[in-house]
Parts: sequence; C-alpha cells; structure tokens
Amino acid sequence: MILLPLQRKTARASFHYTRRVSIWYNARMSNRFEAECYGDT
Repeated sequence: MILLPLQRKTARASFHYTRRVSIWYNARMSNRFEAECYGDT
C-alpha cells in the first residue's frame, strides 16, 4: 500500500516538529524564569 509510508513519514515529521517546539518553549520559559529571578529585562 502507498498510504502506510506516507503516514509513517507524516508521523515522523510531526514528532520532530513537536519536539522542536517543546524544546523552544522550555528554553523560553527557563529564560523568562531566570530573568524574573535575577531582575534582568
């Protein structure tokens, strides 16, 4: 079938995208937390 490799490729792409977004979100939240703790703007 043609559908299965396409689904697998889409799942892999969405997994990489979600992982990249979560890494960026965590980095942004930790940076904001440090800025609030140390008083940097």
